[in-house]
Amino acid sequence: MKSIEKDIEYMEGTWAGKVLVQHLGDSTYGNLEVAIGVKETVVKKFEEEFGYSRNMPEFDRNYAFNVGMLDALIKHRDKNKED
Repeated sequence: MKSIEKDIEYMEGTWAGKVLVQHLGDSTYGNLEVAIGVKETVVKKFEEEFGYSRNMPEFDRNYAFNVGMLDALIKHRDKNKED
């Protein structure tokens, strides 16, 4: 199985998530928890409707991007909880 963390679309999603946290107040999300909730919903929909998962031989680009973005947002939230 290929690791989703090595997928280029996942990497793009993590980058987009890192950029988004710098502009959350100006985004349609408004805050970090809303952004995480939306991305969790999107990822869950991919998994339930299409059977996607983090452990697949190949990844749908949209799924991988959203998983990467979600992971970056969660990482940012968890890092800031520790500070």
